[in-house]
Amino acid sequence: MVSSGSSVAGMESVLDLKSCSRFHGRGMTEIPIACALTPDGMTARVALIDGLAADGLLDRTATDRGLRVRMLDRPDIEQRTRELITAESQCCAFLDFELTREAGDLVLDIAGPEDARPVAEVFFARDAT
Repeated sequence: MVSSGSSVAGMESVLDLKSCSRFHGRGMTEIPIACALTPDGMTARVALIDGLAADGLLDRTATDRGLRVRMLDRPDIEQRTRELITAESQCCAFLDFELTREAGDLVLDIAGPEDARPVAEVFFARDAT
């Protein structure tokens, strides 16, 4: 289970990564944000992100809630980005992903609780410099 870092009226929201469900409870201790990928899964995921970045990354900008990634608006880039969103939503369910179009580009917003910021910042980091 992972704490979302948010609380409402003294209740903390917690995400169970195995069931992908969220529940609220009082007086819960903070549980670290954690990815559910195996080491081999992480290697494959990094390769997917690096390939997507090499083929379509235009810009990567930090936001108040995470990260905004601009990519080329091409069908292959969109399909691979949607595959990434689906895969990441399963292993890092504490992150929110939104894919839109803006000014002729694909825009992927990755957001999450403050504790998840280091996880979000890893996305597309290798090719962003």
